[in-house]
Amino acid sequence: GTFLQGIGQRGKRLRIAFQRVDHFGNALHPDTRAAVEDAASLLSDLGHRVVEARPSFDAEALKWDMFTIVGCNWLQALQHRGRIIGREPGPQDMEPISWLWAERCRSRSGQDMARAIGTLHATARALGRFFLDHDILLTPTCATPPLPARHVDMTSDDLDDYRLRGESVRQLIGDLERGAPVFPSSVLELERPGS
Repeated sequence: GTFLQGIGQRGKRLRIAFQRVDHFGNALHPDTRAAVEDAASLLSDLGHRVVEARPSFDAEALKWDMFTIVGCNWLQALQHRGRIIGREPGPQDMEPISWLWAERCRSRSGQDMARAIGTLHATARALGRFFLDHDILLTPTCATPPLPARHVDMTSDDLDDYRLRGESVRQLIGDLERGAPVFPSSVLELERPGS
């Protein structure tokens, strides 16, 4: 049928998991937790099967290995840009944090990158197993409400401080995530691949 015909029809009953903690198992900010619980309650009221559950994967390893993957890709992009502009890009061409990140990743080896990609693949397999029993994972996009302006400062010259301040912003799971806004915080829906 058409899209308009589909709007009026009741969808199938989904198996929805939600989590009241971040991917590291830490408690959420009360506002963020309330947004997740409200969304879970609404979905339950709509007739979906809603249970508290979360996938099991090494979030700490993923956090650090994503730093390597993103940083090495950024470094490669800078080298490519240098070939285009005919000179090696330098710190004057970008925010200090971007430069420091690329510089730190210069020391990463192929073995580091292979391990990081392995962690990403292990996470994807863990999520795949999780989605055998669940259609959707409802989780906070961030563990806290929005940070104040300039809390995460790209002009800083302290990469480690930047990374620590960004922890609540970047609960990285890679390209498997897509956001669904819910006021006052947002909630993230992850779906089974191919759905």
